[in-house]
Amino acid sequence: MKKLICSFFLNMSIMLHAAVSDADVLKKIVNLKIDILKSQNTNGSWNSSYKVGMTALCLLALIHSDSDIKDEAVVDAIHYLLNNSDKKTYSEALVAVVLETINAKKYKMRINQSYSFLEAAQKKNGAWGYTINSIASDNSNSQFAVMGIDAARRAGIPVNKAVLDNAKTYWKNFQNNDGSWGYSGQNRGMFSMTCAGVASVYLLGERLYSKPNACGDTVINKRILKGLENLAKNLKGKAARIQGRLYSLYALERVAIYLGLKEIGGVDWYRWGAEHIVNNDKIHTLSDKAFALLFLAKGSAPIAVAKWQWKGDWDNQKEDVKFWTQYSSESLGKKLDWLVSPITKLDAPAAKASLIFVNGRERFRMNDYEEEFLKSFLEEGGTLLAEVSCQDRTFINSFKREMLKRFDPELKPKFVPISDAHPLMQSKHKLKLKDIKALEFRAGCKQYNIIILMANISNALNGDVDAQMDLKRARKVSDNLIAWSLQNRRATKKLDKVELKITKTKKILSADQLKHKAAKSTIGIEQAFARLRHNGNWLSSPNYFITLQSIMKKNSKLPYYDAEVYVQPSSNDLFQSAILFITGSQKTNLKAEDHINLQTYIQNHGRIFITAACSNKEFDKDIKIQLKRILPNDKLIKIPRTDKLYNYPIKISKLPLSATRAYIKKYGKRYQDLLGIRRNNKWVVVYSPIDLSSDLSNGAQESIVAYKEKSAFALSVNILYNALLP
Repeated sequence: MKKLICSFFLNMSIMLHAAVSDADVLKKIVNLKIDILKSQNTNGSWNSSYKVGMTALCLLALIHSDSDIKDEAVVDAIHYLLNNSDKKTYSEALVAVVLETINAKKYKMRINQSYSFLEAAQKKNGAWGYTINSIASDNSNSQFAVMGIDAARRAGIPVNKAVLDNAKTYWKNFQNNDGSWGYSGQNRGMFSMTCAGVASVYLLGERLYSKPNACGDTVINKRILKGLENLAKNLKGKAARIQGRLYSLYALERVAIYLGLKEIGGVDWYRWGAEHIVNNDKIHTLSDKAFALLFLAKGSAPIAVAKWQWKGDWDNQKEDVKFWTQYSSESLGKKLDWLVSPITKLDAPAAKASLIFVNGRERFRMNDYEEEFLKSFLEEGGTLLAEVSCQDRTFINSFKREMLKRFDPELKPKFVPISDAHPLMQSKHKLKLKDIKALEFRAGCKQYNIIILMANISNALNGDVDAQMDLKRARKVSDNLIAWSLQNRRATKKLDKVELKITKTKKILSADQLKHKAAKSTIGIEQAFARLRHNGNWLSSPNYFITLQSIMKKNSKLPYYDAEVYVQPSSNDLFQSAILFITGSQKTNLKAEDHINLQTYIQNHGRIFITAACSNKEFDKDIKIQLKRILPNDKLIKIPRTDKLYNYPIKISKLPLSATRAYIKKYGKRYQDLLGIRRNNKWVVVYSPIDLSSDLSNGAQESIVAYKEKSAFALSVNILYNALLP
């Protein structure tokens, strides 16, 4: 069996088509919508021998392609469906599907009418024909009937168990020995009808994978597997013929979405179908246009979650992420998708995601390529989520060791319990700490979104029987995780290639080397932005300068720095820059010779700008001691609010405070004082005890006291601008 499964899922079939992008798909979606809307009648319907069914099909395609339910065309189509019925199986099934999709509660009465018809129209053999009076039955009508009944069930309508049991018996009895289904009975298998069979038995309660015990073995449904093997075989042998029928492509998509398959027989079914549709200018019939629009629109959701295919037992719960994204799509009101991906290359499919999920029970290991990917992904705001599986600490303990060893070990990182002020706690639902039981990665003020869940969610999401009592909590936690990760990093759609930027330690140039570049300044200054190296986590907020400079260079009136350089406190490189930036979250441990050099720097018209990373008290206490040693005859005082530092070029008093929740809780909505040392009517030292660099680097966590982007930028600009004035 294991060999059979591997041959199905790993068999690669190469099918060449003109490559398409997400932009190509969007353009085709727009054009198909325009064509469909052009043919709508004034009463809201579309013409066909199945006028009600065609209207429901076109409306379903428009809704899935993000048409507003308030659009006139949509309102008219709904009105038509509410007031008309042609008593046909296709039609009533599609009416139930589209109205449940739009608003199950509002249209429950009409959905119930559709269900009543479908129940009455079922034949003794468990199948359906074209009408309630049809003698013959077929698998095409039957699959739509099952879709309609499932929609009624989701709408809260009680479904007769006998109807479901009879339908399930029918589909099981008439599957051919090769795994296929024919148009009726046990006729020769057809691709579209095999899709119908697999999709129908799924909607009737069968699953490809099941786990009676969350920590036990996965049971594989042989009936569904045989159907999928038949589809894979036909995809290779009859590709052109299958592509030519849009009905078949839509049937294939339903199977893939229901079962959570990203490939069938090694074929990326969505890319394969999208390439055919986008490059096909012969889609003429209204039904083909609707099926094409449904295929493109339903499969084009952005990738919210990537399941990390690491070299270990990465897939203990095979459908956890599938159901996770389905649940959260409904809860958050957003189309969301997922994928499985290794992360050994910077352009791995996981680069499209906002969140990477990893779990297991075995010892976790990662290689240098995976480390490079993760560093780049995390620097771009991505979230890495790991989870305890079956209370086995082997995986999670080894995961912790790898993270702490590979990510900024010089900062002595650690995992600490997440606080109730963390933005994850309220990104969708208001969670309690007992709901999530999470640890977060901390390395000074390093903003890496690495979370460990000590309370498992994947077993319940996967549908494991003995974990269903925990489903409500698991769904809330999973909603919050996706909502938070989407805020931090944009999810990308599946067709476009995404490649992460390589994250490397910046080359440390001396100020003299930098000056030789002869770069120009918008205010006539050729200048380096110098950051002081010391022993107190001096590289906190590593991207602060990059973000600050990218904003400042858009305004010719603001100072321009050629680049950031890292300087030792005892180095003569200090004297090549007019501004010296100091930050950190630990003691600096400056020496006597450092004090002398920094004093000389100030005496030679240098300016020092300081902020405490994470508003750290240890750094705050230490830097005040160091300033007394550097300038023993000067005092660090509050800078008056009337000073130019608060008023030019940005008037701080006119700018609403932007700060973390922890700041607001501690200080309210008032800016805190800047401190400074003044000589000859100039502020030679400006110090903000409140962190104003973290949010401009990678985003400040809500649990730390810090200014956020607008306020942090305004204060930084004013300090830097005034430091460079004569």
